[in-house]
Amino acid sequence: MCRKILLLLLILNFYGYAAWQSAFAAETNVKISSSSLSSGLVSKGSFIWGINGHPLGGAGVYTEDRGVSLAQQFGLVKELGFTWYRFDVFAVEPNDELDTIVPPAEKAGIKLYPTLHPPIELRPYTTLPSRFDNNDVYKKCFEHARSVAGKWRGRIKVWDLSNEPDGWVIKDERHGNKREDYEPNLVAVAAAILKGQSDGIKAGDPDAKVSLNTGGWLHYGFVDLMIENGINFDILSWHWYNEMGDIDCIKKMENFNLLKELKKYDKPIWLGEYNYRPKKDKKAGYDPVDNAWLLETIQRLYSYRNNGVEAVFIYELLDFPSDDIGSGYYGLVGVDRKPGMDGKEIFVITERKPIYYEIQSWLTSLKVFQIHQKN
Repeated sequence: MCRKILLLLLILNFYGYAAWQSAFAAETNVKISSSSLSSGLVSKGSFIWGINGHPLGGAGVYTEDRGVSLAQQFGLVKELGFTWYRFDVFAVEPNDELDTIVPPAEKAGIKLYPTLHPPIELRPYTTLPSRFDNNDVYKKCFEHARSVAGKWRGRIKVWDLSNEPDGWVIKDERHGNKREDYEPNLVAVAAAILKGQSDGIKAGDPDAKVSLNTGGWLHYGFVDLMIENGINFDILSWHWYNEMGDIDCIKKMENFNLLKELKKYDKPIWLGEYNYRPKKDKKAGYDPVDNAWLLETIQRLYSYRNNGVEAVFIYELLDFPSDDIGSGYYGLVGVDRKPGMDGKEIFVITERKPIYYEIQSWLTSLKVFQIHQKN
């Protein structure tokens, strides 16, 4: 009964907003694909191996003039045995950053999985209720997403909506599995953003797939709220790190199987970010326990390839040595700082970490790919 009352209140609260959205979407011929158990991007039994990076804003590490070039990045991804690359993009006109990465990725045979951020003017999202009404938020996100998806129609197959929108909507100290764990006003804002993006992408490229991501843990209450607010998506993307435990058997939650819970949404499950948290006093990749956890768990996720799980994206490709605490060492590839000829810092690859080779070796044993020669 409580659930029905809450749903009724949400419907009443957003009736005018939703009606306006429907009219706006109808005018632009939005086509929404029906849900299915497969994204259509891989055949049954196949799997997507991908990695995260910051090629369009990597604070020097990922830049052509100071860091590791796109060609080197793509080479490392392919050498590892992966074929997909996830990254952030704002797609600010008139200089759409995707112009710099789409053509070389196509040439290298790398598939791109951009996380499309809303227009920059909407930041910070938590203050949006005092600056724009939700109709305006929806329209801005719709137009932005339609323009970008239309420009890259057929060339980018999957778009990720924003990045961890549940993180600024959830109330403090909540698990996130219940609808009441989220701030109602911010739920409305998130719904306006995500629905605008999803509808806009489908308007710009009806064949493109859309993924809804969360910051992980038990935040499926956020997914429930977004579905109730009419957000259409093809793929459910989940972010997961070692301190959360094993996603199919969370010991601190009485061995709860989150994967089984997520299957109820009837969407392919992608692990959009996956790794262990580097220790503050130790660079990632040098702890045998952490290495063993990562390798063992991605092997287990691969075993679910016929049972809902379709992709794993490791976070991330390169270290950020400018960040000297643990968060600077998520990379599977080590990077160090050195002085350049002009006195400014440059970033150079120092090594492929042990976990890089362990993943590579395992994928080779599966005959997933043939090792590429190192550059």
